[in-house]
Amino acid sequence: MLKYIVVEDEPLARESTIMKMSRSGLPIELAGQAEDGEEGLRLLEKFNPDLAIIDICMPEHDGLDFMKKARQLGFKTRLIITSGYASFDYARAGITAGAVSYLLKPFSEQDLKDAVNAAMGDLMVGDDMSVMEKIKSFIDQNYSQNVTLQMLSARFSYNPDYLSTLFSRAMGVNFNAYLTQARIDKAKILLAQTEMSVSMISKKVGFPDTKYFSRVFKRSTGLTPTEFTQNCRKKE
Repeated sequence: MLKYIVVEDEPLARESTIMKMSRSGLPIELAGQAEDGEEGLRLLEKFNPDLAIIDICMPEHDGLDFMKKARQLGFKTRLIITSGYASFDYARAGITAGAVSYLLKPFSEQDLKDAVNAAMGDLMVGDDMSVMEKIKSFIDQNYSQNVTLQMLSARFSYNPDYLSTLFSRAMGVNFNAYLTQARIDKAKILLAQTEMSVSMISKKVGFPDTKYFSRVFKRSTGLTPTEFTQNCRKKE
């Protein structure tokens, strides 16, 4: 999963930013937090995060110093700067130093989410697609188990609501529909190629209740499992 750091000298502002990020549902997790630019650079070297949210005005090493040194050191971290001063000079200086977004404090959760999406959109899409391939592979290999969206969210460190939306968008169907179809497809193979009973096949593909399996199978194929098997035998 993508990672970010927060570099902010005001504790309340720092915690507020972290809380807004945690509620955003975005597929990015906190790697660390710092109260000045020097500490922020140490986090940068330790975690090499994908994103840094930086206060432009801090004692000792400020946000501009942090950004310049980060670039000098060759880090490709995306940078979002924040400030309590509505100054065009600050914004211009930040953009010149490599920031992709500028947020005026106090900013809303939606403002922050929009800034992160603007800064990280291409990386998040690439990361999302990579994770979706892993999830698809996991489902295809573990369809017989009690696979749930909550379990996948925990396993792949995604917000459940975000993962649900992402799954539907990537696969064209929701999670439950995809899992059910994967189970039915495997059941069709077993019904056609083995002598296993409907009850055994039902359990093998993840349906403990044989009657429920038969209803779902008929809704999907138009045939009961027994009728499907008979049709396959006639074609042989």
